[in-house]
Amino acid sequence: MTFTYTSADLAQIAANIPNQASAAGLAIIPGVEIVRETDVQIDPFEAEIGDALRVAVLANAPFITVETEKFWTSRIGSTEGYEELPPKAERLLKAAEIHNDSLMSVTVKWVASGLVYEWTAQTEWIAPLLTEIDEAVQTAQNEDDAVEDARTEVHYAKLRAAVDALVESPRYRREQVNKRRHIAPGILAEAGLGEINDVLLTHQVMPDANRIVNAKAMEFEGDFRARKRELAAELSNVPDFYLQNTKGGKKLVAIDFLTEKADGYRFLNSNFAAELSDAASLPRNIRRL
Repeated sequence: MTFTYTSADLAQIAANIPNQASAAGLAIIPGVEIVRETDVQIDPFEAEIGDALRVAVLANAPFITVETEKFWTSRIGSTEGYEELPPKAERLLKAAEIHNDSLMSVTVKWVASGLVYEWTAQTEWIAPLLTEIDEAVQTAQNEDDAVEDARTEVHYAKLRAAVDALVESPRYRREQVNKRRHIAPGILAEAGLGEINDVLLTHQVMPDANRIVNAKAMEFEGDFRARKRELAAELSNVPDFYLQNTKGGKKLVAIDFLTEKADGYRFLNSNFAAELSDAASLPRNIRRL
């Protein structure tokens, strides 16, 4: 048999315990509280109060304590974790006001042979109520988490789009690294991405874009070094190159030449541009690479 309890049942149990305890030779001493955690829990659904008191007698309990607790929605609302409830949980708690001042639980405890025994019966409606409130709280939290996840995904999607916009911009790839910060906002605006927070732009978006751009530029440089003879011959026929009278001027033309060949990716190391410029400047009959 499984026992369930209404508030009226609990009230009757609480009222009868003194007589039952006295008949069993168990003392109830007011003002005594057992503060240790329970060692032996007696299931109130399987054992009624009479069964619990028989266990106390068998265990040679010197006395028992009896505690009753009434239900108040205000107490539930002030409990940790229930201070700020979502609307559905608030409605559940509001509806539960009909139970205010009703007995919520009856607890009998005793100590015997160094062990703490406990029998606690709760009214049949309290567990389902708290379960519904917990479920409403969890559902609201899940919804909030889903919204936050969506916002986070939108945020990171915008950052990824910003990185892509910079990487795909020939103007950005062509610019010197230390000057890219000045042109990045305009490129992002042209891509329809609006403003990006300065801190995110400087410390996340641009570093990510630069890593991609620089890695690709190094790939091109590796390929071009293997084609140095071919590229020097091509550079020597560029009008702007052979019209230059200084090594510095020729090197700048070589940099632009390589940048165009590399699909707008500017090499980080200008040494290869200088090498290529020198090779292209040699007379064709003595050009050695």
